[in-house]
Amino acid sequence: RKRPYEILFHSRDSISTFDGCNPDGFAVYYQGERCEQTGVTSSADTWWSQVIERLGGRLLANSSFSGSLVEGAASLPEQSERIDALAEDGVQPDVVIVFMGINDY
Repeated sequence: RKRPYEILFHSRDSISTFDGCNPDGFAVYYQGERCEQTGVTSSADTWWSQVIERLGGRLLANSSFSGSLVEGAASLPEQSERIDALAEDGVQPDVVIVFMGINDY
């Protein structure tokens, strides 16, 4: 394979967000002072970035949203908005990673 895998990361978990890596308007956990407090100071420090690197991929999009659920009435933003965030500039992902936290039910 000559090009890196285009990887989409889809999660409803706050620890999967990072300032500047999520669509505009999505709530983000790792930003500002929280980055220094937690030691997650760059996107390379996130668990998902490390997984993508080990897969030899390139992040296509991160549609994580802090404070939302994978399933249930409290799911925000609306699913159609999340689906629209799956591709970037017409490029579809080769791999989709879906992560659920213990409170995402």
